[in-house]
Amino acid sequence: MEENRTICTYDDEIDLRECFRTLSKWKYTIIGIIVLAMLASALASKFVMEPVYEATAIVEIEPLPQMLEGLPQRSISSCEQMVTSDRVLDPVIRKLKLDESYTLRTLRKEHIKTEVLKDTNLIKITVNDKDPEQAAKMANEICTQFTDAVKADQDKQLVRLEKFVESQIAREERVMEDEVRMNMHKLTGGTVEAIMADSRILRQQDILADLERKKNSLEVIRASNLIGANVSVVSMARPHEEPVKPNIMLNTAVAGVLGLMLAVFGVFFYEYMKGEETNR
Repeated sequence: MEENRTICTYDDEIDLRECFRTLSKWKYTIIGIIVLAMLASALASKFVMEPVYEATAIVEIEPLPQMLEGLPQRSISSCEQMVTSDRVLDPVIRKLKLDESYTLRTLRKEHIKTEVLKDTNLIKITVNDKDPEQAAKMANEICTQFTDAVKADQDKQLVRLEKFVESQIAREERVMEDEVRMNMHKLTGGTVEAIMADSRILRQQDILADLERKKNSLEVIRASNLIGANVSVVSMARPHEEPVKPNIMLNTAVAGVLGLMLAVFGVFFYEYMKGEETNR
């Protein structure tokens, strides 16, 4: 019995030689589309798209001086978050009169970028705008408002410490008065009660002396202007003449790649449709 053999043929097999012949046939068209796409992108980037300029400032966050160890130390990440907080950006908008063009949301989302430089305590603040002078002003004003906010926080903490120490001194003075009044009759003679009473009074005196030293150190801090000294602007922002956007070279290259893809797809689609019409 003869075996029935079925021979399968695939009309839709990809023939690389046919592909290359098609590309060679339409090479000038493909090149023309690529050139047109690149030219259109370059012209649009140069004359249609508005240029965007960047200005960069750098702020340094140092550890608090030893005299300020009683104040809470902000982490570098919390300081970075504070740069774009309402507390900092609201005064920037008011002072530079940006109300008509900017909102807090647009500033955060489109115009301001912060970055903690790796292995440092430096925060880079980058601002972009269509006006290079405006971008530099905004970056520098953000630095000013940020340092003022940090200083205000530390000043509030210092005031709280001063009030707390003063309240502790007043409390311990009352305790001291009570101890003296209650043990006045025991202070004479060498009895055990007299020695214990004298010891309690001396201990209370030591507590008061320690609180007085803390009060004096806070007064020294207040007089020495150390508040906010751990935050400084390392690099002020300056206007740049060259825009960062649009990137004409990048846009042109991307347009060339897209033009190539579109041209090749169009050529093969045209040849396919023409083949279908011929088969009919």
